[in-house]
Amino acid sequence: ALSVDANGDVILVPAPGMCTSFSNASPVNYFSKWTGTGPNIICDSRMYEDNATKNVAVDWDGTAIDAKLRVKYISSNGTPNGISCKLTAGSGTGTAIGILSNVVGTSGATNYFGVRSVATGNTGSNLVYGVYGKAVGTTSTLGSPANFGVYGYATGGGIGQNVGVYGKVDVAGDWAGWFQGDVNVTGVGFIPGGVWSVSDKTIKTDIVPIENVDEILSQLTGYTYEFDNSIHPSLPLPKGEQIGVISQELALVLPQLVKRINLPAVYDTLGVMISDTFSVLSVNYEGLIPVLVEGYKSQQKKIEDLQSQIVGCCSTKMKTANDDGASPANQIVELKTAATNYLGQSVPNPHGSQCTIPYSIDANVTNAEIVFVDELGRVIQRVEIVTLGKGQLTVLSSNLEDGVYNYSLVLDNKIIDTKKMLKQH
Repeated sequence: ALSVDANGDVILVPAPGMCTSFSNASPVNYFSKWTGTGPNIICDSRMYEDNATKNVAVDWDGTAIDAKLRVKYISSNGTPNGISCKLTAGSGTGTAIGILSNVVGTSGATNYFGVRSVATGNTGSNLVYGVYGKAVGTTSTLGSPANFGVYGYATGGGIGQNVGVYGKVDVAGDWAGWFQGDVNVTGVGFIPGGVWSVSDKTIKTDIVPIENVDEILSQLTGYTYEFDNSIHPSLPLPKGEQIGVISQELALVLPQLVKRINLPAVYDTLGVMISDTFSVLSVNYEGLIPVLVEGYKSQQKKIEDLQSQIVGCCSTKMKTANDDGASPANQIVELKTAATNYLGQSVPNPHGSQCTIPYSIDANVTNAEIVFVDELGRVIQRVEIVTLGKGQLTVLSSNLEDGVYNYSLVLDNKIIDTKKMLKQH
């Protein structure tokens, strides 16, 4: 503080709580606090230097000063800061860094930490953060996102041994990572334990079974394909053959399973744009599972109905002799060539590009056709049989995908028989 002595001169006197002496006690020295351009003043927050290691501590507690800079601060209220750094950057094109840590290790050390933070808290209502990152910024010319609360980057020699951000828990039920909001993963996500989605009935409303699943599935097509990485090089798409659907096709049938994702522009360290902003359609494949479940149930019901019809057509009622010892009734039967409706097995089975199906249709039938369907019950083609009696149908299937197909003989709008054929190269 400033004062006036007896001669009228302005002098500097210690402020309350400050010291005026300089201590040089072994094994540590403590130094004065530098306040602007004025003289060195010894204050309550002393800085100590270990004579042997030359490590420095602020508010030394008598224990070993085991770091180049060690800060101890105990506060019972307010928001204490061990180290506070405020940086006001200009409008230049360089990089402004509040705290820079650079660790260069040798083969003698086990682990290297650029920044290592440990927070130990009690069981009170306050939160404990080992590292807390917050980024607040306006719209940037570098696209979005341009503000990073925590940014992790890893590079090195060992493949698969470099991790930008690593989280670990020691207690089962704890979370190694917690994100409240959308998460964008531009690479491959490997999750050995699987992905769990919230599906609790207690948090759902307007629960309605899926209807018209056969119609929905009949409008979908599964594909094999490969991604074209030359279109958006900044998007690390997987290589090799993929299996899936087309977003544009799925959006016409189940639009709630398709979402447009906007990806930001990518810039290098000099601010030069490498890739412009673009958007792509993404698919919620998990949402297709309930549709497939209902489709399977619908197909299964159709199969059971067909089996029931077959049993009803082929079953006969038979009478047995009386059990009272009476002579059985004398019956006379006249045999004649019966009307025969028959559907034969495709030959060969399995087949490659062609097969034949034998059939026999009674002359009294007015409408006859053979109907082909796939495993999902979708009708592929209806073939009208114009010539009754015995015959055969030649099937050309070079443009048909490999798989199991059903074909049925339908006479006067009734299914007479159904068989399977296997198409494979």
